[in-house]
Amino acid sequence: MASGTAENSGLRQENDDLYMPFRENGLHGLVRRGWNFSHTPEALLRRLDEPDSHICKDRPKIKAVLAEGYFLKRYNTLGFFNALRRAFRPPRPERALLAAERLRTAGIPTPEVFAALRRSRFGIPRCDYLVTAALAPEECNALELTREMLIDTDYSRIMDGVVAMMVKMHQSGVEHGDLNLRNLFFRRRRDGSGEEWGVIDLDGCRVYSAAVPFKRRRRELARVVSSLLRAAPELKIYSGEVLAAFTERYRALSGCDLQGGALNKRTAYLTERVRKDQLR
Repeated sequence: MASGTAENSGLRQENDDLYMPFRENGLHGLVRRGWNFSHTPEALLRRLDEPDSHICKDRPKIKAVLAEGYFLKRYNTLGFFNALRRAFRPPRPERALLAAERLRTAGIPTPEVFAALRRSRFGIPRCDYLVTAALAPEECNALELTREMLIDTDYSRIMDGVVAMMVKMHQSGVEHGDLNLRNLFFRRRRDGSGEEWGVIDLDGCRVYSAAVPFKRRRRELARVVSSLLRAAPELKIYSGEVLAAFTERYRALSGCDLQGGALNKRTAYLTERVRKDQLR
């Protein structure tokens, strides 16, 4: 099965038809063509620090809020040497933009990206910004479905939708990097034919020139299954069965057999590691 190398350049060229360069007041990057926002990008980004914005994450490196129907994220640069390293790498928001557009082309739901920007001074990055659409009320996080599933430990509904989405994503050359229930959502199809699954939080994505390599697929499957076992502790006694079912479903849809000792070991490690963290 062919697999590609990670693409770390050519971000702007691949999306020239959808995004245009932006440069103003120290901000530069890409904004979506035809994006009609009520404020300038500068004013919208100030909502990250305004008290009426809903804070989703507030850590030294990353702050994220919901404001005016947008999801705003700021990646802070901590220290001169970290800033210098960033200067020679594609900005994280642009990598997320590339992954989002690749997912869109593959028919996988993910919030629309409106802007991927960087604030620099004398050529040294100070912080990066990502502006996307917020999830709609009818788009439900996978953890909500897990809570419903706990009644009879039936994980098939999650497995069928998530694995089908994973296979499509991997075959389109996108590795999510942090694929777990918190970063998955589902919504009802408009034609009533069931659910469609999508992903959020593309910070750690890698985009490949062909399909995602075997070992990277295996790591993603281990992460998904371990997150399910953490969310539903009563499933842990069936952990071998759960992993085997996910692996078989992935093989049936993709022809790629990820089973083996490495997958078992990785899944067990991730499941146990989080359990220990929670006990501290």
